[in-house]
Order: sequence, then C-alpha cells, then structure tokens
Amino acid sequence: MREKLTPLSVWARQQGVSESLARMRAREGVLNAVRLGRYWYVREVVEEPKGPGQVFTLFTHAGGAGKTSLARDLGFELASRGRKVLLVDADPQANLTAWWGVYEVDEGNPSYPPGKRGPTLPPDSGPTWT
Repeated sequence: MREKLTPLSVWARQQGVSESLARMRAREGVLNAVRLGRYWYVREVVEEPKGPGQVFTLFTHAGGAGKTSLARDLGFELASRGRKVLLVDADPQANLTAWWGVYEVDEGNPSYPPGKRGPTLPPDSGPTWT
C-alpha cells in the first residue's frame, strides 16, 4: 500500500463538504492531512500500481524551454498520486538538485557512479515520498 496526497480542495469536493470545514479539521488534526508550503493535502492509502514502470525523458537543445520545471512538477504530481518517482538531474547546472536544497555539487564530477553516495538532502528539504 502507498500513500497518495490529494489536494484538500479536491478531497472536500469529492466528500461533499466545504473546503473551510475540511481545512479546520486538518488544523485540528482530525483529518489525516499535511501542509506543504501554503497548501493542504489529505493523505490517503492506495494500492500500489501493477505492471512495469514508465520512463519519461525530457530533452531539447533549447535553453529556457521549461524542462526542469516540467520534470519537477511531473515528478511531484506522480508522487502525490502514490507513484514511485526517481528524478535524475543530468544537467550540469543542477537546477533540479538545487530545487531539492542540495547546493554543493562538484562541478568537475556532477554525477556519481553506482555504489558511490552523492550529497544527501538536508533534513528538512521539503516533502518526501517513499
């Protein structure tokens, strides 16, 4: 079983309750919810997806085309729906890595071979999904 994060507004609409009541229940701890930034999400348990995984590759030579933002947002959305997500930042600028709060990247060797541990995320680097 996996955990899925549903936006509070969507959950309230599905349950037929007002968003303000759902937000109040989340603040009181009655509703199994978590606040990420300024938004509330309801934690729900879902079955693990069956079958093989999917690989998405985002590539273009053009700079500023939104590849990093799309990868970050797509990864967040899939993870919030209970999917296992692995984001690989192969860009030498390491903007996706910096978004997670890791700023100390060796410019001479930004990638780490299998079995070698790279920099770890800071303890409070934002949402994590397992």
